[in-house]
Amino acid sequence: MLPILERLLYKPKSQPVSRVLVLLPTRELAVQVHQVSKQLSQYTKVTTALAAGLCSNFFYLRHDGDVHI
Repeated sequence: MLPILERLLYKPKSQPVSRVLVLLPTRELAVQVHQVSKQLSQYTKVTTALAAGLCSNFFYLRHDGDVHI
């Protein structure tokens, strides 16, 4: 996640779009990666969103978060 966050910090976004999609094999791993990502980006303007589980969670992919896990 560090290289991804570094690239997002130094390449500003011109439009409110999702810039990274992280795909993981299990829900538990997705939750862990999301928690670490939130901790690493807490003092930056990079936002993260977790969409793990049922298909109804894909509502979050429509919002303008930078990283979707």
